[in-house]
Amino acid sequence: MKIKQLILVFKLISTLSFSQTEMDVLVEIESGSTIKYEYKKGAIVCDSVENKVRIIDYLNYPFNYGFIINSSKQQDNDYLDAVLIGNRISSGDTLSGRVICMIETIDNDEEDNKVVLIHSSSSLYKNVQNLNDLNTYYPGVIEIIKIWFDNYKKESEVKRVLNTEQTMKKISDYLLK
Repeated sequence: MKIKQLILVFKLISTLSFSQTEMDVLVEIESGSTIKYEYKKGAIVCDSVENKVRIIDYLNYPFNYGFIINSSKQQDNDYLDAVLIGNRISSGDTLSGRVICMIETIDNDEEDNKVVLIHSSSSLYKNVQNLNDLNTYYPGVIEIIKIWFDNYKKESEVKRVLNTEQTMKKISDYLLK
């Protein structure tokens, strides 16, 4: 009897992990910031160019920005980037968000994809389970994010947006096994 119960529990856990749409994000840059921070060697530090603090010369970050915990490095040698929609969250905080989509971008001729998630602190959270819901109930949100990434620096270009199902499949390629 105990073996059957263990098998049932294992099947349940396996099913849950494959249908998971919540991911943990480490926030590097809080919403509203103009300073670019990065996670390096276990700490969040100011990004710099030629020994000068890197300041975004465009609109402030309209979202919290960080990376998916337990993701592997991308071509740009960073973890899988994450856009976390919700209230301002302090740099260094780790929170969970619901995966909505992936914005595929090219930065300096390298793939630099961004997963868009919604944190439970957002008023959008209760109505949005996927990209279709976001576009239906809150039209323009993804366009705002795309416009921001297309314009915050010259080397960045948005290629396309993947829906929630496509995003979950793509994320699995980045997760540490």
